Amino acid sequence: LRVRGGHGHALRRRATDVRADDDGWDLLDVPLADPERLADEVVTFGPAVVALEPRDLRDAVVRRLERLAS
Repeated sequence: LRVRGGHGHALRRRATDVRADDDGWDLLDVPLADPERLADEVVTFGPAVVALEPRDLRDAVVRRLERLAS
């Protein structure tokens, strides 16, 4: 997950690794038991959290955002 600085505190607490990325963003490794449940959580952060991988998580987030946009 790519998370904007100062956001995603619940995700940060569960992260097994946090690395600095560009422009005030961090890359988080978060354990993934159920991509659908994590996707539900990711979309609540709006543009402050971006699902990069794995593909099933990213696809689940995209589906939710498409439903919200329609």
